[in-house]
Amino acid sequence: MMGDVKETDLTGWTLGKGLTTANYYTTDELLCVSPYYDVAGGEEIEVVVFNTYDNDHQCKFIGLNSNNGRNVSRTISTKPVIIALGSDTVRFRAVCMLAYIDNCYIKDLTNNVFLWKGKNVK
Repeated sequence: MMGDVKETDLTGWTLGKGLTTANYYTTDELLCVSPYYDVAGGEEIEVVVFNTYDNDHQCKFIGLNSNNGRNVSRTISTKPVIIALGSDTVRFRAVCMLAYIDNCYIKDLTNNVFLWKGKNVK
């Protein structure tokens, strides 16, 4: 057993689910949904959620305002993708490909900090 190998922390993630652009869960064993990440609003967020885009198993990015209304609803089809959050965005979540999760990340570019990253991301 290798002591230095760490697992990707998936605490709070929902495995085997995806999201619609309306922010409802779908059943999809190839996907997983992040927990919500709180933000101040106005940040630029960089996301890598898959290795190769798959139209049948779509990764998403959903942002919410303080009234829980969707103000960002986007299918992610590029790697990486940079999303500029509106000033009224207070939280967001993303859908990742489970098979690629160790190489995925969510980074706040505005504050230069990883909000979450897989074990292979430096």
